[in-house]
Amino acid sequence: MMYGVTESWSETSVNWNNKPDKDNGYTDYLSTDGSTGWWAFDITNLVSDWADGSRDNYGMVIVSPAGCTLSTIYSSDNSNTTLRPKITIDYTVNSAIEEATWGQIKASL
Repeated sequence: MMYGVTESWSETSVNWNNKPDKDNGYTDYLSTDGSTGWWAFDITNLVSDWADGSRDNYGMVIVSPAGCTLSTIYSSDNSNTTLRPKITIDYTVNSAIEEATWGQIKASL
């Protein structure tokens, strides 16, 4: 399950005991058969909230549901750069919305 994170955190110091809070409801849910490959989550509503300022952008977190085992998920510091998580955001600037400057979003597990 993909959740939006609701408070600031530091990539260099976060761990299980000091992990930031997440949204109460998940942003997207993914069922997998355990096969190898990329996972795709629909984060349209989360990114829209970031863009319109109704939600602060503290990133996202992937959480395994109770009873589910994740064998391997590669993180942003993996030595094989082709296996690092990535976010692709396609957007259209609406003339009714002030144009914003966009930067990179880093996913960390």
